Amino acid sequence: MPLVSRCTMCTHTLGLAEEFTLRYSSTFTLRQSSKLRAHRAIRNMQPNLLVPAAVTPNVKRFTSEDGTAIYAEAVGSPFNPHVVFLHGFSLSTVVFDCIFYNPRYAEQFYLVRYDMRGHGRSGKPRAAEAYASQRFTQDFAAVAKAYNLKRPLFAGWSLGATIIADIVAHLPPNTLSGAVYLGALPYTGMTTRIMPAPVLETIKTFHRDGDVARFVSAKMPFIDACFAQPKEVPYELRCLWAGGTLNSTPVDLELAFNRTQDPAPLLKAARDGSLPLLVLHGEEDVILDCRDLVREVKSMSWKNAEVVILEGIGHAPFYEGTESVMQNIGQFAKRVQATTYAAKL
Repeated sequence: MPLVSRCTMCTHTLGLAEEFTLRYSSTFTLRQSSKLRAHRAIRNMQPNLLVPAAVTPNVKRFTSEDGTAIYAEAVGSPFNPHVVFLHGFSLSTVVFDCIFYNPRYAEQFYLVRYDMRGHGRSGKPRAAEAYASQRFTQDFAAVAKAYNLKRPLFAGWSLGATIIADIVAHLPPNTLSGAVYLGALPYTGMTTRIMPAPVLETIKTFHRDGDVARFVSAKMPFIDACFAQPKEVPYELRCLWAGGTLNSTPVDLELAFNRTQDPAPLLKAARDGSLPLLVLHGEEDVILDCRDLVREVKSMSWKNAEVVILEGIGHAPFYEGTESVMQNIGQFAKRVQATTYAAKL
């Protein structure tokens, strides 16, 4: 089977309308050997020793409009297509090391990642109003200003994809050249429709202040649920991801997870085709069901959408299917950013 091909059977199974472009990507969970994966995990924990100079990140720390500290990194040349990556619930920028520490991707793109407020090395305000939709928009605007981003693609993973709805609601049209959903939640009000009840219960455990044992014991099972084959993922890397979740308290995570959004501007952009969308979703995702997500995208009447189902991949497609994900993002960038980066594309 070619890397990407039309699959009418999958179209029928997922209940997609004809106006959708659906592609089915056949990939392998272990594209690289376990030794290389393990080396990559060790390298991630010792960047001063093992990260090639070519991809040493440009680290910036600055404040958002309300004074909240934001941590961000960039690699690559600003003359390449701009792509912003944002992590999911309770995690941090380190989940994208497999992309940002790869010299090949640094040569092809200008890659930017930052920690969401309430997460990682960014600030963690304790007031509910600090998690209003416009605050997340202001964080992105601060990142865009710091790195002089021009109509970037925004690649949001899981909860991180909800920030796209904030950007569309509060910033001018065409701020983004396109949206990439990586195992994504389009907006917060959709949570109960595409997230299975057991997963929601696990996430609630992250919110329970005062129960340290349950808070800690839920970490590794949550990380393992991100992968189709967690036992094949190096233990060191799983610990790296799990350790990052300890930067946020239950209060921080509850404020970030339970915030509300108005999806109307996003729905309008979907219907009028002003925001091109690329969906990259693992067929074996147990945190956000693949079929439910595609049905939701269909119900949004997204005019300019492409859906790629990644075979054998779980909730973290950028890790388990890095090559396929970046290939698809590159093709998408070529289509939607052709005017901005004509010389490079």
